[in-house]
Amino acid sequence: MFITKDILYAGVNDHQVDLFEGQYTVPNGMAYNSYVILDDKIAVMDTVDRHFQHEWLDNLALILGGRKPDYLVVQHMEPDHSANIASFLSAYPEAAVVANAKTFAMIDQFFGPGLCENKVVVKDGESLSLGKHTLTFVFAPMVHWPEVMVTYDSTDKVLFSADGFGKFGALDVEEEWACEARRYYIGIVGKYGAQVQALLKTADEATVVTILGGMADNIPTLFKGGGYTTFNNQYFYNYQAQLLCRNITGNDLVTSASDYTAPSGDHGNLYAGINLNGASQEVSSAYWTRGYSLITSTNKVMNYLTDELLNENASLTLRKYKGWGQVMRAYAYNYLMESYVDAYTNGGSSKLGLSIYTKYSINNPPVARSSAKETYDSILTWAKDGVKLLKDAQVGYTKDDPTDIDLGVANFVLARAALCAGDWATVISACDEILAAYPTLMNESQYVGVNEAPSGADYVAYFAEHKGFTCLKQNPEVILGYTYNLKAYGAASYWTNNLATPNIASIDTRLYDKIAEGDYRKDNFHKDVWGSYTTPLNKINDGTTYQMGPYMNVKFAANVGIGQTVETASSTSLNIDYCMFRVSEVILMKAEALAQQGGSANAALDPLIQERTNGRYTAATYPYPSDVTSELQKV
Repeated sequence: MFITKDILYAGVNDHQVDLFEGQYTVPNGMAYNSYVILDDKIAVMDTVDRHFQHEWLDNLALILGGRKPDYLVVQHMEPDHSANIASFLSAYPEAAVVANAKTFAMIDQFFGPGLCENKVVVKDGESLSLGKHTLTFVFAPMVHWPEVMVTYDSTDKVLFSADGFGKFGALDVEEEWACEARRYYIGIVGKYGAQVQALLKTADEATVVTILGGMADNIPTLFKGGGYTTFNNQYFYNYQAQLLCRNITGNDLVTSASDYTAPSGDHGNLYAGINLNGASQEVSSAYWTRGYSLITSTNKVMNYLTDELLNENASLTLRKYKGWGQVMRAYAYNYLMESYVDAYTNGGSSKLGLSIYTKYSINNPPVARSSAKETYDSILTWAKDGVKLLKDAQVGYTKDDPTDIDLGVANFVLARAALCAGDWATVISACDEILAAYPTLMNESQYVGVNEAPSGADYVAYFAEHKGFTCLKQNPEVILGYTYNLKAYGAASYWTNNLATPNIASIDTRLYDKIAEGDYRKDNFHKDVWGSYTTPLNKINDGTTYQMGPYMNVKFAANVGIGQTVETASSTSLNIDYCMFRVSEVILMKAEALAQQGGSANAALDPLIQERTNGRYTAATYPYPSDVTSELQKV
């Protein structure tokens, strides 16, 4: 079992046991966990129960594939972790045992003196390099034996937590994870919870960074994952569809049309946009849960990133973590305000906002809703603090990594929140910072993907990484996004299947007619009423023909899958990149703020219009139809 590409599971399942430690019923057995980290040097993390010596050694041999392990890391001396130290050293006598001094004393007591001739004695906070992986050891006494330590792999962001976290039950049995994990923690570790808290609160900077690393490094992925992956609701798994509606709509993609049959079912509803205030609880609760789960996940990290800690330590890493937390908190609360509360600048300023939580506790009492003003004041404070902290941490604009929470993301969240709050000056200043770092917009060739045959091949492979709007490698406008290989949730990929096939992405003719000739966005529609569209040939497809409705968008046609051939464009789920924040939206936010201040937005809009029209028009010369111009003049 792969945990990451370098970390493999070598543990075993025990279905012989019915009482763990003679007192806890385990109807679904028990798992004894051991792992192998494959690198220049190979480390084995813990052993297993003595009854599974041969199965475990066989698992190791299969994973190692003839290589020899360099280290056995012993984190805990309970027999279900340590019983096979002697058998391991018999099989791999040249391996060194890595443990702390107290553990080695217990090994002598358990197995007799002299077992570990080759040993590496580690101190609290020390590290061991395996090559590209670095292991840092943090002592955790009485969690729940006196010798316990945990190990953090800073490369793959994995914490080997000894008995700190786990569950009852074998891993080859399907069961509710949370209940068994909760029962395990309460029974085995719960009474030592104070020691866990003390470890985090009293540790030095290096230890805090190590412990928080596994939590804080998860914050960037929360943008796409929502922090609540077990929520059993169809709409939760499709929440990204609503974000896509927010983030990729424009004058060539609309959410409804009068002259074609609107899509049906859940995806169609999402495509058409859901009024969460008017939706059923089944629909609405998923989005509400997503927002507050982001807040909860962030607050768990922020509990330990106190002002006192940052004042006492000059750590750039801790400042980065707190900056991430402030940005995520601002994003989550603004997401909820956008989704559930009346627009602040359109009647919502005098109404209630949200309940604000800045600390995590399992016993958090309910908090009354703050006013909309108080809520937005908090959001803007967090976003501004996030920008400052990232600057203090020397985090700039990491354009080569669109998944990072950098200054571009922080300023985008600040601009978006300020736009919702009507703070036009903040919108403009935040947008200006982003635009200075992202001067390049998407051109025509990048805008529309083109399916291409690999060199010398007689078939077409559908590779989204080649070209296309949703390809992060090709789109220079992406401020925040996730590639498919970073496991963007399937909902977004599945939903965009409708965009990349001739089924849904239609434009209203009234809107189509208002796009000027020479604007390359207008050229990307199949205008004919119910014309034919034939999927290009590949190795397994003989060219399926679809009937396309009028004004269908072909902008997404090439994004049929990353690194794979598909049988048909309509039946295969699309594993495409997911773009959340774009420079185009930054330009539009700035233009709106300028207009709301009573000034002209032309200068802000010029770069976007010039790029989309191949230099033919500016904001002043774009040939809007008279009815549009008259409406704009009223604004």
